Amino acid sequence: MAIIWSQTIEANHYEVRSAGATLRLYRNGVNHS
Repeated sequence: MAIIWSQTIEANHYEVRSAGATLRLYRNGVNHS
């Protein structure tokens, strides 16, 4: 799993990770995709 994008916005940490052919959005380590 690769981290494509990572940013902290208003004390929330966001990451977009690629898992195979899918993209997953995480906020503070929780999957929201």
